[in-house]
This record gives sequence, C-alpha cells and structure tokens, in this order.
Amino acid sequence: MTLPRLLFLAVLLVPASVSGQGGERIVGTVTTRAGEVHEGALRFEGGAAARIDPLTGRSAADAEWEDRVLASMGAEVDARARSVEFLGVRITWEDDRGPSGSPRTALAVGDLESLVPDSDGGVQATLVGGERVDFLDTFGWVEVEPAGGAVVRVEDDDIASIAFEPSGAAPDASARLAGVVEDRWGRRWEGPIVWARGQSLSTDSLRASDARDRRRAFAFAELSAVEPVFGGGARVSTADGSRYELEGSADVERSARGVRVNDPVRGVATIPWVDVRSATFGPPLESSRPAPVDRGPLAGAVRARDGRVLTGRIHWGDGTRSRWGYLSGYTRSVAVEVPLRAIERIERHTSKGGRLHLRGGAVLELRGGDFDPVRGPLVVESDTGSLRVIEWRAVDSITFEVADGSGVDAG
Repeated sequence: MTLPRLLFLAVLLVPASVSGQGGERIVGTVTTRAGEVHEGALRFEGGAAARIDPLTGRSAADAEWEDRVLASMGAEVDARARSVEFLGVRITWEDDRGPSGSPRTALAVGDLESLVPDSDGGVQATLVGGERVDFLDTFGWVEVEPAGGAVVRVEDDDIASIAFEPSGAAPDASARLAGVVEDRWGRRWEGPIVWARGQSLSTDSLRASDARDRRRAFAFAELSAVEPVFGGGARVSTADGSRYELEGSADVERSARGVRVNDPVRGVATIPWVDVRSATFGPPLESSRPAPVDRGPLAGAVRARDGRVLTGRIHWGDGTRSRWGYLSGYTRSVAVEVPLRAIERIERHTSKGGRLHLRGGAVLELRGGDFDPVRGPLVVESDTGSLRVIEWRAVDSITFEVADGSGVDAG
C-alpha cells in the first residue's frame, strides 16, 4: 500500500514537538464481453494462482477521507477546486485521483468475491462481505483451466466479469508451484512460488541453454532444485537425479526479475535473483496455512513515545483501514508484503523501520516501504469519529485488535 505524499508534506510543515494449504488454487468463472462463460482454476498474468496470492495495482484515492484528515490537521480544503491550503502553502491537483495520487493496494484473491472491469479501464473489486475497492488498471489476462479441458486465455479487454468460488477445490487442475527459497543470508521462505517470468504452476517451464548451447526446457514438476551459480547461470537438479548447468535466459541469469514466495507465515517475499542461494520444490508443508479469515476493520492501540495511548480504528496513511490490507517494507534486499491480519504487534525499531511480531510467534524486522516518512503518518479514529494524526517516528508500538476484540492493551 502507498501512503499519501500530501499528508507527509503537511506533517513536515508542522513544528516538531485462509483455511487450506498455501497452494489451494483459485477457482472461478470468467464471463467475456461476447457472452462466453469459462469455469475452472484461474491464473492471472502476474502469476497469482492460489487463493492466498495477492493481486496488486493502483487504487483510486479516497478523496473524502483525505479531506477529513487534512481538515483535522488544520488545513483549509477546497475539494471542488481540487486544492488545499495549509500554513500558507496551497497545493492543487488536476484529476480525480486526489492529492495523494494513486496508492498501490494488494488484495488476497481469497478475500475477493468478484472483479468487474469498468468503462474507464479500471476494475471494481468486491470483497467477501461487500466492501469495494476501485483499481485504476486491470490485472492483465486470465487463464482458465476447466476440469478435463484445455486451458483458455482471456485477454483483459475481453473480460466482462470474474466471479470467485469460496473454496479452491480443483482436483484436476495443475498444481500451484511451491517450495522453499533460501536467500544468501540463510533465511528460508516457504510457500507458493512465482518464478522470474511469472511461472507459477508446476506445468510451467524453466528455459535456458546447457553447456553445449542447446536450448532446454524443464517443467517445474520435473525439477527438485535450482541453485544460482556465481557469475551467472544456475545448477538445476531434476527429480530423477540428473544435474544440468544452465545459462543464457531470463530464468537463470543475473538479469532475472527474482523469485516471489508467498510465505503464509511472514507474507509475500520478493527475493532478487542475485540473493537467491537455492530453491527446492515440493508441496507446502501441512503446517503452512494462511492467516485466519479476518476481514474486519483495522483497530487497536497506538502507544506514542511520549506516553500517550491512542485507541480506535487505525488508518495507515492512504486510508487503508481493513485487515485485508498489507504492510510493505524491506529486510535486507528482500521486499516483503505482510498481511495486516497476520500482525499482532509492531514496535518502532528505527525512524524508518519496525519490528513486527506475527501471530504464531515469528518476528520480522522491516525498514523503508510503509515505514518511510515519505509515505505519510498514521491516523487513529476514535469511537466518536475524531481523528488523531501521529508520525511513525513518534510511535513506540502498535498493538492490533483481533476479531474477538482482544489484543488492544498497549501496556
């Protein structure tokens, strides 16, 4: 999620004082503009093919919310003129996206009920329970794998709607590519995998040239491991015990986009290819399961460094205020998006970083991303509707409330 730059500017001007295993496939129905209906297991252009996989895109700014926040900070807002004046500085914007631009929003597919393209080239996403998020772009093509039939690709311009099934029961569908990726610091990330070119199914292929300059293609189902080789290329091991040295493709070279792992415990990790030590393939462990379904408002207690405790609904800058959202940051070179509902408590680690205590006991330290001051402040909305704004550098800790109302004691 991306936090408003305008709110950040305003703060600067103020003087300081899913049940099932991680690989459970997406199942749904794609209806085309021509009236064709395709049912089966789905895979999106970016690689999302499991219910815990996120779809990420630019979402429409909530201008009404931004007006409320700015007004609570003493700004004079003129929404009709698309401008705001604060401490003698007037800022204007030219379109309907609002002063913060277009924040990036991620939604797990398992939280979605439907996607419907709109007339402006975007998509209306409806979550289970009825909440709606408007995206400014589409998510590209969608492949449908019907039971016992051939895969059909529907281009984004041809999609009229996508309706999702509440479970991922697709026994005949291609398996979601999954396994364990170890980074060069020895950390192991386990779960559904998206390879460099978007390969996310066991039937997808890794392509490269061998030592004799012959082009080779291996279905990921044939592979047991891939180990990058210093200087370029990779050592590939197959399930039958064979080993190959491969090079010369976007799948195994330093120019590769990297490997994305949707770790059900810690979130979605994107590991640069140069920092991958090894990848081993296999089904997710039985213990690797998505966070419990919890789509309610993001609420809890924010303890400030000066001793104040602010309780209520928590808005992370861009207005994100539901547990279906994600918190982004970096751990070394690895970019991580952590589901907010998986976080129990956050402690301020630095002025640009936090220590996340996850439900289940894992601890993850992140820097930058949503902790960077450029992303804007936090806003706590009380039960009476009043808004209190606090910069991350002034926060000591945040304790999130869970579905049963527990976990709000900030002491």
